[in-house]
Formats: sequence, C-alpha cells, structure tokens
Amino acid sequence: MVSIYIICQLITRDLIFGEEFLFESNDSIFPEFYFYGTHYYFMYVQVFGVLLQSSNRFICVYLPFTRLHKAIEQIPIWALLLATFIVPAFPMIPMILRSRITFHRNLDGVVDLLIPTKVVQQNAIQGMVSTVFATVICSICYIVVIYKLARMRTDRHSLRDFKREKMLTIVGFAVFICLCVETVYYIFLASTSNEIVDKVRVYYVYPTILMAFVNPWMLFITNENMRKRALGIAVATTPENAVTLRTGPSPSVITK
Repeated sequence: MVSIYIICQLITRDLIFGEEFLFESNDSIFPEFYFYGTHYYFMYVQVFGVLLQSSNRFICVYLPFTRLHKAIEQIPIWALLLATFIVPAFPMIPMILRSRITFHRNLDGVVDLLIPTKVVQQNAIQGMVSTVFATVICSICYIVVIYKLARMRTDRHSLRDFKREKMLTIVGFAVFICLCVETVYYIFLASTSNEIVDKVRVYYVYPTILMAFVNPWMLFITNENMRKRALGIAVATTPENAVTLRTGPSPSVITK
C-alpha cells in the first residue's frame, strides 16, 4: 500500500506523466482512487488492523484456552489478510458518493485536487467517529490486558507467560497510541476553519505511515532475541525462548 501511495505521489506531485495526464484523468476514477484509495482506505486498513490486534491480545491474555480462543487460532492467515483488505472498503462507499473529485490549477499555478472543504470536513467527521470508536474498544482491551498481566507478574507459575505477553502487549499498545494520534488529527480537522483545513490535511499520511510501520520496529526494540539475530549475535537458550521436546528418554531443547 505504501508503494501505491508513492507511485501516486510520483504521478501527482512529480508529474512523471505530465500535467495533461492529470487533467485528462478527471473523466476517470483516478482522482477518487488517488484521494480515497491512498488516504482514507489506508487509514481504515490500519484502524481495522489495530482492532484485530487489540482484540487478539484481549482474548489470548484474558480468555486463554476457551472455545473462542481455539476458534480464532484456527482461522487461516489468508482469511485474516483478506478480511483486512475487504472490510475497510465498506466505509469508503459514502465518501465516494459525496462529491466528484477533479484536478485543477490553483491560484499559485500548481495542479491540485479540487475538493470542497465541506466534503473534507464530512470525511473528517466520519474518520473521527471511526477512530474514536476503535480507540474506545482498544482502550478497554488494553486496560483488561494490563490488569491481567499485572496479576500474572505476581504469580510465580505465570512468570514465563507474563514475559512473553508483556512484549506483545507493548507492541500492540504502541500501535494503539498511533491510533490515538489519528483520532486527535481527525477531531482537529473536523472542527477547524477552512483555511487551516487546507493546510493541515496534507500531513495526514504521516501518522498513518507511522502506524503502518510501528509493529516491526517495536518488535525489534522489545525482543532481545530478534535484535541479536538481526545483528548476527548468537542467541543463548533460556527458559523464556526454549521449547522442550519430549521425544525420547532425555528431552531435547530448541530455541524459538
């Protein structure tokens, strides 16, 4: 998705196909695809991903070994991936039907999108409602997860599970913080004047990309074994990163 955004930026900002291509594309779906496909759809994919991750942490930590947990564990990866791309498309339908988007030349002589400010604010209100709803759900999930982890920490038998779940929860919570940033952005966008909206909305993609890439970086920061593997350092076998295989008289140990 980031590569699609970069290609669209090359077409619209760097004009690799020329200005005439943009004006001729006004009769096609490209203006809508550029605006909604590389901005709002990108946002909804990330929000839906945060909801999935938060609910998964909630179920794994608070409801382990239940029927719900077992059912979720049996869902194939391809089904989750497909849902991540299909479900976020539904909130896009009312946005696309609101107004026709075209390219035009502004007062500075630069080719830009012509979008009524009212439409921008309506889209921002919809984005705000979506991100606020997701933020509330994720907040509840992480409050319960952190409370459960705090209890696991005091239990000697659950200490190993606590260390593993703590790392995953920190990663998911970092993504949740990025979602909060987007919520603040949409509240600001929906409640400010026209002139400020036109200046600020170009910065929308930065919190979105931050949320898109926070997972691998946070895993790298919080997982000592992953850092060592990335730096080419041998990983020592410990009770936290080992699994015992009882296949013979003396069990063997492998490193995760």
